[in-house]
Amino acid sequence: MSCTTPTALGARLNATFPYAFRYRDYVIDSFNKDKPYNRFVGEQIAGDLLPARTVEERRENLTATGFLTLSASRSHGARRTTHHGSRR
Repeated sequence: MSCTTPTALGARLNATFPYAFRYRDYVIDSFNKDKPYNRFVGEQIAGDLLPARTVEERRENLTATGFLTLSASRSHGARRTTHHGSRR
């Protein structure tokens, strides 16, 4: 039986994202800086391809792409754990 609904997926997979806070902080900082929406979205979709003037800007652009990895799919880098917290 295939599990395709989010509820069914959550019942068999407990994905952990130990660095998700970096993406969260990026989103908060972007709103606090009044970053233009088109730039905000562009950084998330292609931040790794955007030119950067400084090392800090490059890091921010790469962090922006973090939403691409925040998925319960194994193909997107999620770490699978059992219901008891041990890794598979």
